[in-house]
Amino acid sequence: MKLIYTLVFCCIASVSVAQTTSPGCGQRENIVTRLADKYNEKPIARGLETGGTRMIEILVSPKGSFTVLLTYANGISCIAASGEGWQSVGKITKR
Repeated sequence: MKLIYTLVFCCIASVSVAQTTSPGCGQRENIVTRLADKYNEKPIARGLETGGTRMIEILVSPKGSFTVLLTYANGISCIAASGEGWQSVGKITKR
C-alpha cells in the first residue's frame, strides 16, 4: 500500500513539474500576451473542463492562425495545439 501512495505522489509531482518547466507552459498572462504580439491571436472562446480543473481557451487571429490553451487552477497555462486555417462554423445560441 505504501508503494501505491508513493507512485501516486510521484505522478502528481511530475505533472506539476511538467506544467511549470515545459517550453509550451508558463503564466497565462505571459502566454496570451506573447500570442497577441507575435501572431495577433486573441481569445474567442473559453470553458471549464468537466470537473473544473482546467480552463480551455481558443485564441484566433484574423489571418486564421489559432492556439488551444489549457490553464490550470494555479495560473499555469500550456499550449495544447496550434495551427492555421481556423474557420468559425456558426454561433451557439442558449436555450
